[in-house]
Amino acid sequence: MIIADQRVRVKDAVNCIWWLSKSPFPRVNMKRVLQPYSSSMRTLLQNGYKPKLRPSGHKISSKFQKDNLGAIPPNLIALANTESNSAYQRYCRQHHLPEHPARFPSGLPAFFIRMLSNRGDLVVDAFAGSCVTGAVAEEMGRRWLCYELDCVYIEGARGRFLNDPNQGQKKPRTKPYEIYPPSVHLLDEKSLPLVEDGGEKRPKPKD
Repeated sequence: MIIADQRVRVKDAVNCIWWLSKSPFPRVNMKRVLQPYSSSMRTLLQNGYKPKLRPSGHKISSKFQKDNLGAIPPNLIALANTESNSAYQRYCRQHHLPEHPARFPSGLPAFFIRMLSNRGDLVVDAFAGSCVTGAVAEEMGRRWLCYELDCVYIEGARGRFLNDPNQGQKKPRTKPYEIYPPSVHLLDEKSLPLVEDGGEKRPKPKD
């Protein structure tokens, strides 16, 4: 375990998602998950663009100017998980149940459910946790099956399916996760010395 005061590791913010298919050509439509164009792309579409070879060596064809109503998303899905007072959490607290420690934002299963399934299709989550996938699938008109070894988390997951107006439920918000480029600003490096041993010798935790 690395103590925070050592400042020798960046935080772990990326999880791999495996999208598996029984066929090399699964039923899918990327147009269902298009992202808004960047401001530079909107400007290009508005002003036009001369097809040519870019300095990078990438050849831009005339098809690049076609407005497809959005961009195909990258293979990095950046979502923030800022849930702090959802109906699920209130239900767990009211019934003295532990909240699942590794909940993911609803936008994650929604992305794949929209891209890979139609209404009425069956969505299966073999590692359900607090059943975010099941709740999202139901909201999107899909059937679902969720499996979880720890029954106490299944008990808490009931809170995701309540329809009691007294609960004051709100749909979970999905916000983008902000990723900033590395800073090139100069710092007072003398006051921020390097950890010479890379954290091999752990400092004593502060009281």
